Amino acid sequence: MVQKFDNKKQKTNAVRKLLINANKSNRIYSVGFWKRSTGDYRKMVCRGGVTKGVSGEGLKYNPNDHDLVTVFDMQKKAHRMIPCENVFKVKDRGKHYVIK
Repeated sequence: MVQKFDNKKQKTNAVRKLLINANKSNRIYSVGFWKRSTGDYRKMVCRGGVTKGVSGEGLKYNPNDHDLVTVFDMQKKAHRMIPCENVFKVKDRGKHYVIK
């Protein structure tokens, strides 16, 4: 399924909604995105709702203010942040979403 958006804000909100819905059900899914720091392509196999390694202290900032979604990276076995504006591919429950 290809989704095209008129502006960056619509794209960011749609990607955030897609990732948050996948996180709520604790499913394993994959995300393709461009890293903010280096601009490199990254394909991440991740899962939401993982509480292992969480201290309960919380973050010092709000990820929503920076258009980030927190996930658990299954390959690196650690929590990571995904930048919503740089996501271009999501595979969840056998459905492929291409975001343009």
